[in-house]
Amino acid sequence: MVNIKLESNTKDIEKKIEGISLGVFFICIGICWAFAFPEFILVIGISLIMFGSQVARAVVGSKIQKFWIFIGLIFLLSGLAQFIETKIKIVPIFFIAIGAMMLYKHIRSVKDKK
Repeated sequence: MVNIKLESNTKDIEKKIEGISLGVFFICIGICWAFAFPEFILVIGISLIMFGSQVARAVVGSKIQKFWIFIGLIFLLSGLAQFIETKIKIVPIFFIAIGAMMLYKHIRSVKDKK
């Protein structure tokens, strides 16, 4: 049984959630590589870790990070696409789109400040 002491400081709780999520992430990668699981299992596992960390944040009363829910959804869709063997590579397309949106947002904010 895991016993996590809840502190009154939200930042401490969020750090614990991030640390636990990162630990589970590395364990997931290690298990998938050690036992040569198909890549889609790793990708879906990563998405579940992302969703799980956001559920944990909600349970302890922290703000849910919509960005990580979106990224988790991308990984889930990518894993499912790999499972059904589609030829479309979803993750690279979304990463390019996210990067382009971030660049546009920051370039625009720099121009707006001038």
